[in-house]
Amino acid sequence: MTAPPVSVVTGAYRGLGLETARQLAAQGWRVVLTARRDPEGRAAAEKLAEDGPDARVVRLAVAAAHSTPAPRGLRAAALGAPAPPLHN
Repeated sequence: MTAPPVSVVTGAYRGLGLETARQLAAQGWRVVLTARRDPEGRAAAEKLAEDGPDARVVRLAVAAAHSTPAPRGLRAAALGAPAPPLHN
């Protein structure tokens, strides 16, 4: 059995990012959601999990370099999958 493809979606806690994450998850992708604030990110991941997809959340504020995880951190969040594509 092959692992599902992985996608990192920035700003995935609301709006277009959340909808993008929802649609990718519905197509069988493992989704790594990013959000500036942990509570919003967790809430979005929980909302997606209600429909059954595998969603993880990583804190990421693109404008704040100190909060940007290294690609290895994103990969670890995706459970060791190959380097994920970035959407949004």
